[in-house]
Amino acid sequence: ICIACNRRGDYVCQNCLRLWGRPPVRIKSHPMELVTVLPYNDYSSRVVLAAKEDGNRSAQRLIAQSLASGIHVMSADRTSRITVVPIPSRPRNVRRRGEKFLIPIVLIANQRLLEQDALFLESVPEIEIRELLVQGRSIKEQSGLSMKDRQKKDRKSTRLNSSHEWISRMPS
Repeated sequence: ICIACNRRGDYVCQNCLRLWGRPPVRIKSHPMELVTVLPYNDYSSRVVLAAKEDGNRSAQRLIAQSLASGIHVMSADRTSRITVVPIPSRPRNVRRRGEKFLIPIVLIANQRLLEQDALFLESVPEIEIRELLVQGRSIKEQSGLSMKDRQKKDRKSTRLNSSHEWISRMPS
């Protein structure tokens, strides 16, 4: 059954695979530039939740492929370092999952980029995950919210982390 649309077949059906396989798009956003493959909506949230809450490795690989594509686009202008900033999870949710949601995804994306580097003799940027955001106040579960509602809630519930903790730096 497809993890995105619940159709019978592969873990991701061909229709959904085409959506996730689209070329990344650059979005100019002050103060940084973002790259996206797919907008966050009900469809993509099912894949994210499968990866995050259920530890679904197929969903993690799908997100990792999209992340690798986005990093590849950003590195085309000779960016030497890419910083991935996760939206913070409650500490109890991280403990329940056994890991921070984004780490295995970034590791998979980094491996794909390194394999691509070997094939095309391109330079892979250094990828770092930084916890620049922390929860500022207690928030209710967000898994069922739309992107617009999540953005409103995230602005109210997160603040800048003054210690700028490093989670991980990927091997190059």
